[in-house]
Amino acid sequence: MPETDRRAHERTNLARPCKLFDPRSGKYVPGTVWNLSDGGALIEVNRPICPVLGELLYLGIAMKRRQGILLRDEMCPARVVRSQRTVDGRSTLGIQFTDRFTEASPVQINQAA
Repeated sequence: MPETDRRAHERTNLARPCKLFDPRSGKYVPGTVWNLSDGGALIEVNRPICPVLGELLYLGIAMKRRQGILLRDEMCPARVVRSQRTVDGRSTLGIQFTDRFTEASPVQINQAA
């Protein structure tokens, strides 16, 4: 039986810097958002991390390709729905936003200078 796509929102592929805040550890982790939708995102971080499924994290996405600082109030709460370590010591996370990602649509982020 073929697998069906259960995603409720259209995804936009992009490669944008981001940072995650883990309230459990109190630390920020830099990463890259590889795709984004109104409902969630696929993120890669450069080191292995082990979030628990359902854990609350906060995501900040650089709106411009060279944006260096992401402020805490620009971060969106999200729950971890998938977590996987890669063979080269990185981690890939699937996250689902707990609120709609309202600051900017994925298309606006992709088109930002």
